[in-house]
Amino acid sequence: MKTLYLLRHGQAKWPEAGQDDFQRTLSPKGELDAQIMAQKVVQNATAPEIIICSNAPRAFDTAKLIALEINLAEENIQAEERLYLAGKLALFSTLIDIKPAIESLLLVGHNPGLTEFARYLAGRPFPSLPPCGLVCIEFNHQQWNNLIEGSGKLAFFAEPDMI
Repeated sequence: MKTLYLLRHGQAKWPEAGQDDFQRTLSPKGELDAQIMAQKVVQNATAPEIIICSNAPRAFDTAKLIALEINLAEENIQAEERLYLAGKLALFSTLIDIKPAIESLLLVGHNPGLTEFARYLAGRPFPSLPPCGLVCIEFNHQQWNNLIEGSGKLAFFAEPDMI
């Protein structure tokens, strides 16, 4: 069985003058929310073995905070340029490259692509992921490259304000 966590990055600060969207960092609320959502991950039976995230500072910082809270070494975080504002296809191609030995992973990215991807895999509608919104989808597959539309079961949808 495979377990996939999809987490939208934490709330970001508004851009400063001349700063582009990519460079935005987490706000204090975004940092706190990441710690809260890490506790939701800890409560689940299957903790992520790796974290793959967008290389945008707000996504990478969210990933680092989650890793710290779940006792995952920072070397198990992979920041990937292709995940910055990635759509469903780019996110899917990321999973295809995952070794079958990995049973559980966390993807940290951006909307709207992350929500679209989660809905695609779960085969059902649910609300758009807010900042630091978390979805857990479970699959009865042995390999990540066997995932198809609707093949996952939505284990939970959570957002910081619900916890």
